[in-house]
Amino acid sequence: MKRVKKVLARCKRCNEYNPMGIDGFRYIVAFEPGETVAMDVIGHWERNYIATAIDYFSRFSMAKVYKRKTSENILEFLELVNRKLNIKMLITDGAKENTGDLIRV
Repeated sequence: MKRVKKVLARCKRCNEYNPMGIDGFRYIVAFEPGETVAMDVIGHWERNYIATAIDYFSRFSMAKVYKRKTSENILEFLELVNRKLNIKMLITDGAKENTGDLIRV
């Protein structure tokens, strides 16, 4: 987690604009942990990518730094998250690494 914080602390856009609370999006309601989990990969900072996930019910979040943005790494990350939350529905942005045959189950 220290490595994630270090990479994000150097992100000029994150620190300058802090794009939180963007209007126009509807709220997603969850009634139990793991019911709805959002996952994204951010980066490319200092040759690193950060896989992130947040549970909509509990706000429990996880992040892990990877050198490459691959379906294999995303699958590994989702398995880590699933051990904690037992994911029922996953929300992603539909990026290539999130939609490969390894991920679709």
